[in-house]
Amino acid sequence: MSEEIDLPIVNMEQKYYKHLAEMRSKAAKNSVYLTSEKYKSLVDEVSNAKKKTNKKNSRDYYLLKHFEIMMVDNKPKLICPVTEGTQILCHRL
Repeated sequence: MSEEIDLPIVNMEQKYYKHLAEMRSKAAKNSVYLTSEKYKSLVDEVSNAKKKTNKKNSRDYYLLKHFEIMMVDNKPKLICPVTEGTQILCHRL
């Protein structure tokens, strides 16, 4: 019984990723799709850039200018940096 249920789910997942690949091939060059591994890597880079106290490189300054980390349900999420006058947060998925 569970094998019968798993097969359609696998097919749906394959269709989803195939459709996503097609959409990505047609997307503009400035649009971004991050895999979960790349997203985690980016979160780690931003976190490390914040922790650095001595010499920061240009990549560190870029990351600090464009991203902040916000904890949501004990999971780090990337957001746009918040300034004093800004009340709206942009959550990047």
